[in-house]
Amino acid sequence: MQSPWTAHLRTRPTPTASTSTTARHRSTTWPRLRQVVLTFVSTTSRLHRRLRPTCPPIDDKGHVDHMKNHLIRGLASGIVVLALASCTNPGTQEPTMNSDEKTAAQQFSQLMQRPDINQVAARYDEMFQKVREQLAAKFPALHWKQTDQPGRAGCSQEFAAIDVSGRADAETHSFPIWTAPGNLPDAEWQQAAADVREIARNYGFDAGQVTVKRPNDNEIVFRDQYRAELNFGSAINTTLLVRTGCHLTVEAKKRGSLAPIPSY
Repeated sequence: MQSPWTAHLRTRPTPTASTSTTARHRSTTWPRLRQVVLTFVSTTSRLHRRLRPTCPPIDDKGHVDHMKNHLIRGLASGIVVLALASCTNPGTQEPTMNSDEKTAAQQFSQLMQRPDINQVAARYDEMFQKVREQLAAKFPALHWKQTDQPGRAGCSQEFAAIDVSGRADAETHSFPIWTAPGNLPDAEWQQAAADVREIARNYGFDAGQVTVKRPNDNEIVFRDQYRAELNFGSAINTTLLVRTGCHLTVEAKKRGSLAPIPSY
């Protein structure tokens, strides 16, 4: 079965499109402009009808036509200004936050209640070291060595909205995997798991969930309230892994609010 430690790479959400204020405004612009034009045509027609009966004798016609043209041009200028304002101004309604941004803001508020990523990483590192020291002392046949490098990733699943927006306000850390060649037989495994459980509980982790239980092949996963994981297993090799839950970066926690959405 594939390790859950890579689950965040397979389940990372992709940005989804949301309806913007501009798009919503565009859908109402043309009907409003059409209404403005119709109003202009109707008003102009009424003006012609009202001026026509009052036309003076033929010798004053040029003066009246000039007056009519002047009034019509003034009215047309006003209508054009109104139409342009209708096209470019989304209205007096204040812009509202779309659903993705609301969710991101809610998730950010939840993460503000947690320690920042550096604070929890220091605490987990201390626990991780104590676990290795205890196992090395109790089971000296196991020779531990670091077999990969630490890593960082965005927050998926529970706090996916912050990742979807493209921000870098929150993240998870994966500690280096430590491996000892060789197996802990079942009789020794029970004692080793109990030792790890006792240390993990002192750092707020639960009693552990057994995920593999076969002859000389065992694995147990401990989790805390932030969904950090301590994974301890033994088969051909014996391994220790730690991965944090989702936490704000030091900068985001200090800022106390969502960073602007990045523009690319």
